[in-house]
Formats: sequence, C-alpha cells, structure tokens
Amino acid sequence: MKSRLFLLSAMTLAIGLFGCSTSRVPQIEAKYYPQCYDPIAKLCKDQDNSNEVKSSVVGGIFGAVGGAASKGKKKGALIGALAGAAVGASVGFFKARLEKIEDREQRLAEYQTILGEVSDQWDLEKASVETALKCYDEQI
Repeated sequence: MKSRLFLLSAMTLAIGLFGCSTSRVPQIEAKYYPQCYDPIAKLCKDQDNSNEVKSSVVGGIFGAVGGAASKGKKKGALIGALAGAAVGASVGFFKARLEKIEDREQRLAEYQTILGEVSDQWDLEKASVETALKCYDEQI
C-alpha cells in the first residue's frame, strides 16, 4: 500500500513539475519569397500554349477574311478563305512560338549569368531550379 501511495505521489509530482511547463515552444514563421519562385512560375507559364492558339485563331480569321475578299465566284472566295485561314493560322502560331523561344533563350542567358560558368551547359529547366534554390538560400 505504501509503495502504491509513493508511486502515485511521484507521478503527481512529475506531472505537476513537467507536464504543465510554462516555457514557450518556438514558433516557426513560414515566409513566402515570390521573387524566388518567379523562375519556376515562368517555366509553368511556358507550358501554357494559349498564346499560340490565340495567335493562330486571330491569324486564321484575318487570313479567311482576306481570302474571301477576293473577287470572283463564290467557290473562289471559299477556296481563298480556306487558304487564307490556313496560312494566317500558321503564321500566327509560328510567330507566337518564336517569341516564346526568344524569351526562353533570354531567361537562360540571364540565369547563367547569375549562376556563373558552372551552368554554361545547363538547359532552362535546370538553370531555373538552381536560380530559385540560390535565391531561397540567400533569403533564408
């Protein structure tokens, strides 16, 4: 009986001393660095082909209108509209694609300047990730 009373007293004392500690648990504050995520966001935007589609549609519409405006029979106007749409759509698509390629090349050159000569043989994806990591390392 005495041993049970002693054990119960020891447990109560331990809970009283250690179970209700008043020391504060350190708080971790999560921070978001949008400038560090920017290279990754631009990579995600590269996967979006909506600009190519929009340019293709606009080019196709202008080409169709231009082709249909040709003088002659209805059949000739229809053929002109179809040919104009095909040419206009192709031109619009390739124009938007070339702009995207030029933008990617400029970003790669910028990231390689930031990262130094170790990144000379890297592609845009690897350089983007390394640039983001370097930024986070500097911020943290």
